[in-house]
Amino acid sequence: MHLHKLSLLAGVVALTSASAPALAGGLGLMGAAGMHQENVYFYDNSDTQYLQVQYQPSYGSGLYVMLGDRDDRVQGVMKMYWLRDAPPSYDIGPLPEGFDGDAAIIALREDSRDIGIATAGIQWSLFGDPAGLSVNLLTNIGAAAITRDLTEFAYAEIGPGVSFALDSSIQVFGEVLYQPRFRKVLTHGGGGSIGVRYLFD
Repeated sequence: MHLHKLSLLAGVVALTSASAPALAGGLGLMGAAGMHQENVYFYDNSDTQYLQVQYQPSYGSGLYVMLGDRDDRVQGVMKMYWLRDAPPSYDIGPLPEGFDGDAAIIALREDSRDIGIATAGIQWSLFGDPAGLSVNLLTNIGAAAITRDLTEFAYAEIGPGVSFALDSSIQVFGEVLYQPRFRKVLTHGGGGSIGVRYLFD
């Protein structure tokens, strides 16, 4: 019985200790823009299938959360943001060599798609001062968890970033990220984000 109480007490102490660093961090706003991959399938008169890979624009905005002291070289990152994907195009350009007849394109999404994305990961300060000017590496994973057409997908972000502290509390930042998506197949994308965050610790 005493062992059970000691285990419970140890668990409470560990939980309290683990949650204390969460009091340090930051909250910010970001804007994002980039390109995402759209796969367009079409057929010739012989029902031969062809694939055209298109890269269409995306843009969005949202919240940026930092976890950890402002001078830590490794900080937690959480993003919750809205992203709008432009639709694929019916203009497939010159037809492939050996194409038989006219192109028949399967139905494409014709409207822009709004997506709610959440990611979590780590910002690694590689060079400079995390509380001043810093060159960073971002490694985040997450998901497009909210879609109107029920096409949720796994999502990741990896790439370099730069942050600069205007004073002890205000920091501006920019990132350039590779952003793969996975829903049945892997597709590629990339983009950048800029923003400002308020740091507290």
